[in-house]
Amino acid sequence: MISLSELKTKSEESRVDISVLERDYVISWVLKGIYDNPVLKDGLVFKGGTALRKTYFPNYRFSEDLDFTTIRPLSELSGAKIKENLETICGNVYQESGIELKIVDFKQTRDELNEEAFLGKIQFVGPRGHRTGSLPRIKLDITFYEEVILPSNKLSLIHLYSDAADCQATVYVYRLEEIVAEKLRAILQRQRSRDIYDLWNLLKFHKDKLDLFTVRDVFQKKCKYKSVEFKSVEGFFKPELLESHRLTWEPSIRRQVISLTSFSEVEDDLRSLLGSLF
Repeated sequence: MISLSELKTKSEESRVDISVLERDYVISWVLKGIYDNPVLKDGLVFKGGTALRKTYFPNYRFSEDLDFTTIRPLSELSGAKIKENLETICGNVYQESGIELKIVDFKQTRDELNEEAFLGKIQFVGPRGHRTGSLPRIKLDITFYEEVILPSNKLSLIHLYSDAADCQATVYVYRLEEIVAEKLRAILQRQRSRDIYDLWNLLKFHKDKLDLFTVRDVFQKKCKYKSVEFKSVEGFFKPELLESHRLTWEPSIRRQVISLTSFSEVEDDLRSLLGSLF
């Protein structure tokens, strides 16, 4: 485990809160544990904003959660088996890094046949050594209720700390086109500002890495799978959604990025970017 002084130095240099950096550090080790585990590594595909930071773009926004889609049926990878192997992972990570991990909650959040989902919370004691009060936690969202359409990428874990030589893993992760498509579908269904941020960032700064035809195709398939209706680009800019994002933009994302672009600028960019995409 790295020292507290290393975290403090990185916090001062980056102007990122030390608690955010500690969580980012621990997340790497949890991912290493998962993709070293013989039962889980071939069954879970990593996705979402944390996947962007930990496998694609080292300077991407910070994140707090780990999101996975399962690609094996519940008969092979049950909730009980997932929890059992997560407990094994907690012990293995402690032996390798000294980070204390404990599963404090694991429950099924969706029980429809073939559409199951599980939520786990892992409590940790990292380089800061906090052991009193409410200890920090990492949330794991594991769902069967997604369709992985494109073959997953196998990418090296990005770990920007001094023990990088010890924290190495090959991560099964969504392709960028599928991440964009899932963000598009999610924006039509829920009000999370980080979805807007991720979509804007990928289309504005990483468009050259995307096959836009594939993005459109996968998006349409994901909408069909989830019974989400998409008629036009204006569906992404409903007045009530925009007002919600304006209110939550700063408080929900400020801690995750070093320099946050205003929502009005992001909205203007997205109108143009999505107009070109569709």
